[in-house]
Amino acid sequence: MQLDPDPVHLESASVAIGGARLLTDVDLQVHPGEAVALLGANGSGKSTLIRAALGQVPVVSGDAQLFGMSTRHAAARVPWPRIGYVPQRLSAASGVPATALEVVLTGALGRARWWPRRSDRARALAALEQLGVSELAHRPFGVLSGGQAQRVVIARALIRDPDLLILDEPLAGVDLLTQSSFASLLSDLHTQGRTIVMVLHELGPFAELLDRAVVLRAGRVIHDGDLPRDHAHPHGAHDHLHVEHAMPTEPETQRSLP
Repeated sequence: MQLDPDPVHLESASVAIGGARLLTDVDLQVHPGEAVALLGANGSGKSTLIRAALGQVPVVSGDAQLFGMSTRHAAARVPWPRIGYVPQRLSAASGVPATALEVVLTGALGRARWWPRRSDRARALAALEQLGVSELAHRPFGVLSGGQAQRVVIARALIRDPDLLILDEPLAGVDLLTQSSFASLLSDLHTQGRTIVMVLHELGPFAELLDRAVVLRAGRVIHDGDLPRDHAHPHGAHDHLHVEHAMPTEPETQRSLP
């Protein structure tokens, strides 16, 4: 029986934009069914790593693959319907008022399909229901609170029923109660067998969900393994990252290309 390729695989991947190297020789394998956190300070390369995997930034050496298919080229035959992506920020297009339902429906579109099918509407409503915000379906996306908007954006990623869910700082602008409900939802999705990769500043409510942590500093992986849990917030509300005391330091500035 042929095994499914790793959902995410970066091999000696380096990223450079405008003469500045943002990632250097990054190796990363995320196996089917894993829940992995990408951790590190601002500017460490976490979001760049995600964008490299998705083919959104140029990989100048090495390779980035999703489900065994390289994303370095626009014509790559990547199985995009198997991938759900929650970007760091998503806003309605300027001057075009979109409802929450319309935002979720855009998740069903792709390079070969520019208009949603009739069946997509039912799936979009079901995704909003799953996130507990079905009552927001016809409300303008631009007036939603941070937590409401984030739920809608996650529903947008779930409309494809993806095998791989990638989230870039899903807790940004979200209150503690909503954070807890997000953690419960993602735990359910993980239990169903989905692979989850999250960019985080700290483990927070996801500590019990995650299998592994990958820590970046200055565009390099400095830790890949057990979750760093140096201390916990009272009542277990937050686990914070303090790997800098255990890892050798290096300059945070971006390296220029030779």
